[in-house]
Amino acid sequence: MDRLETSPEPRTETPHPETSTSLLDGWMSRAELAEALGVCVDTLIRWERRRYGPKCVKAGRKALYKRSTVLAWLDAQENTAPEIETSTGKRRTPKTARPARPPRIGGRAA
Repeated sequence: MDRLETSPEPRTETPHPETSTSLLDGWMSRAELAEALGVCVDTLIRWERRRYGPKCVKAGRKALYKRSTVLAWLDAQENTAPEIETSTGKRRTPKTARPARPPRIGGRAA
């Protein structure tokens, strides 16, 4: 007699992470960026509040950074003057020499 062949059950293969196209390909979390830059997560949060550093997108509570934006920000850092953080926490750029003020003429009435 002929044996009835049944088709095997459909296999559900999960694609390898390297080859899959995920919704968030090209994006990185705050923790991933902090590790890549060698700074702590709190530094990235502080930069965001001060509107410094690469731009991020918020998805709920999660901050996501686009890799191309981070790379563009890093390239732009080569062309800007370094900022100096003072003891009060305020940032300033190094001062350039200013011309001296002209002497004041006159004074207070006595």
